Amino acid sequence: RRQISIVDINDDKLPDIVVGGMLGAHVLTHRVKSVSESEFQTAQPKVYTGPKLPQVKDAEALRGPKAKIDRETGKVPGAIEGETLTGKATAGYAKPQDMSRFNEDQWSNQSQLWWTGAKPADKLMLPLPEFTGTVDVEVVLTCAGDYGIVQLTLDDQPLGPPIDLYSNSVVTTGVLSFPKITVEGKQHSLEVQVV
Repeated sequence: RRQISIVDINDDKLPDIVVGGMLGAHVLTHRVKSVSESEFQTAQPKVYTGPKLPQVKDAEALRGPKAKIDRETGKVPGAIEGETLTGKATAGYAKPQDMSRFNEDQWSNQSQLWWTGAKPADKLMLPLPEFTGTVDVEVVLTCAGDYGIVQLTLDDQPLGPPIDLYSNSVVTTGVLSFPKITVEGKQHSLEVQVV
């Protein structure tokens, strides 16, 4: 649930925007600044001209069975925990987020790798431990009211269609399975792209 208010919070006679959510609020204050024509044009939105993105219309709200978390360790046995990987993002920041306060689902290690500040076409590359041959890839992602659509790839091989991560509540996707993916070499990365 969100609440949006337009008010003058700093008495400068300009409207400000206050957006509240489940876990806090954002305040956007309006300010006036004189700029040159060149600065104004530079700040205007631009049409995306980068590589072709996967189609949003092809996105699916993929969901799978809940992960089997070991009661003693609080982790999925044998899983690679995303929050322990050193990801490289083309934009924004990726850092561990404690998920223990969200009661509608469970996360392995009570944590996730939280990537913020990304926009369509941005990518997060996650280096994986060495392996080779044909593998079954299983992934658990998080869904929330302010999450978008992503395309997963393993070494440039798409893992299924784009995945819609929108949900009214903060929950996992469950285990998403991508069986029999063949790779060459030993160095591999899982890539998440915002669509």
